[in-house]
Amino acid sequence: SCTPRTHEPLFQDTIREAGLNPYLLEFVSIREHCSWVHMFEKEEATRKAKELVAMAVAKAALLKPLTQSTFPVIKKGLVIGGGTAGMTASLSLAEQGFEVYLVEKEKELGGNLRNLYFSLNGENPQTLLKEMVEKVESNEKIHIYKNSEIADFAGYVGNYKTTVKTYNDRPTSNNGDGTAQPAEGRGNLTTIEHGIVILAAGAKERQTAEYLYGQDERIVTQKELEERIASDRLESLGGKLSTVVMVQCVGSREENALYCSRVCCSTAVKNSLKIKEINPGVNIFILYRDIRTYGFREEYYQQAREKGIVFIRYGLDSKPEVVKENEQLKVRVFDPILNEKLEIDLDLLVLSAGIVPNDEN
Repeated sequence: SCTPRTHEPLFQDTIREAGLNPYLLEFVSIREHCSWVHMFEKEEATRKAKELVAMAVAKAALLKPLTQSTFPVIKKGLVIGGGTAGMTASLSLAEQGFEVYLVEKEKELGGNLRNLYFSLNGENPQTLLKEMVEKVESNEKIHIYKNSEIADFAGYVGNYKTTVKTYNDRPTSNNGDGTAQPAEGRGNLTTIEHGIVILAAGAKERQTAEYLYGQDERIVTQKELEERIASDRLESLGGKLSTVVMVQCVGSREENALYCSRVCCSTAVKNSLKIKEINPGVNIFILYRDIRTYGFREEYYQQAREKGIVFIRYGLDSKPEVVKENEQLKVRVFDPILNEKLEIDLDLLVLSAGIVPNDEN
């Protein structure tokens, strides 16, 4: 009735204490293979159990003693990616006394945190970024390679050898979507020996062509909206703002990307509340499939509703339609509560595009 997951190590220890080789043990899992899966077939389960025991006995007669080998492990770590996750991992290892090699493809540490300027609870992510970068750069056990990429990787568990290529003039962002173009020319090569690898490679906002994005400067993504709010350029997006419409799940939870990015709804609520703080008179509509403000973020969703932000649900079979008529942007969407199609004139359309891995990941 025992399961090998919990009892096999126990029986091996008992055999070892008796002076025998623990690898001479053969375990038969009657519970998982017979009792549970054939609980209403007593005779068949008994016959199967006998066969399993006979097979195990035959195998045990052929078992040979094995020995465990130990080999030295290089007590240094390689962290690929200098964003929040990579810096946190590097600090954790360094504070435990291990040397760390942190490789970042951009010219600066921070990753996507550099594009966040305010949070739902009112904190300033840039302050966190500055403090974290200072901690990482001042830690003697963390060796930072900026403007770098992995050129070669080899080795085995606990003993790896990685070649890092560092560029002096690698472009930071020339693709127009926050990603760097492939570096050209020669770079400085550095060989690093380490025992573990932590992959903290970043992601980016999904690029989309839906809802006339790229055809009108009044149609932006949540990331672009936050940048303009932080730089006091909100009005430059659509003149004097009267109506803002946000569309959720742009390119997400569909055939080509079935997953939810888990941050888009919270970001929409955050930016909506910020716009209301700047100008309480702006009308804001959030067109959503499912609002997913996890945990205590639900409180901010309630705040948004209390401040008059309107949430309209849509489905994949009734996605919003964006049109431009005589320079006026309009969105048409079916409201399931009113049971009719609405047409909203807007000054600013904000698309909540999901998160996708960087192309070179």
